[in-house]
Amino acid sequence: MLAAFDLDGDGVPEFSSQHDLVRRTGGMFRAVYNVSPGYFDCPC
Repeated sequence: MLAAFDLDGDGVPEFSSQHDLVRRTGGMFRAVYNVSPGYFDCPC
């Protein structure tokens, strides 16, 4: 993890890494936003 912060001010931290935003949803921490690197290799 690169950073922990309280994004929405509810007292529960959210975490960000290089490709994910992780927050608590339903009692579990889950990635809610994922930005994976693009795939630019031609399959031809």
